[in-house]
Amino acid sequence: MKSIAGTHLIVDAYVTHHSTLTKNSILEIFCKLVKLLGMEYLDRPLVWDLPIDESKLDSPLDEGGISVIVPITTSHLSAHCWPARNALMLDVFSCKPFSVEEALDLIRTEFGIRSIHYTVVDRLDPEQGLPADLDTLASTKDSTLPLQFCEEGSGALYYLTEAPS
Repeated sequence: MKSIAGTHLIVDAYVTHHSTLTKNSILEIFCKLVKLLGMEYLDRPLVWDLPIDESKLDSPLDEGGISVIVPITTSHLSAHCWPARNALMLDVFSCKPFSVEEALDLIRTEFGIRSIHYTVVDRLDPEQGLPADLDTLASTKDSTLPLQFCEEGSGALYYLTEAPS
């Protein structure tokens, strides 16, 4: 039986101008990304467009933004953005191989990225070498595991190669 595997590109970025973080802009960019990478839509995109309230920027409350999820036949594309902050978090995940470099070039150009951090995760079949349960995974000291634990802190995610002690 064919194993399950894929590439997961995770992008955290700031854009030069919030005009690229509109529902229509994101949908257009995702359309270009789907074509460029030879992907196929599985269904229509899901979009949540929450009103922006800039008075909440300095509070623990969410100031609103846009989330878009595009199901593709081999997985998904998603974007979560906060236009008032010029912030974007984006995922491209596919079981079909794709060029991470081409995806990043398009993302940088189309969104007008001014600052970026990205991670590429090779997702693996659970039966292809990963421990079966989280207790085993947490006690494993192999820093080459493709799974990374995350801790919350100051609104950011910190990617760790070992379980927190």
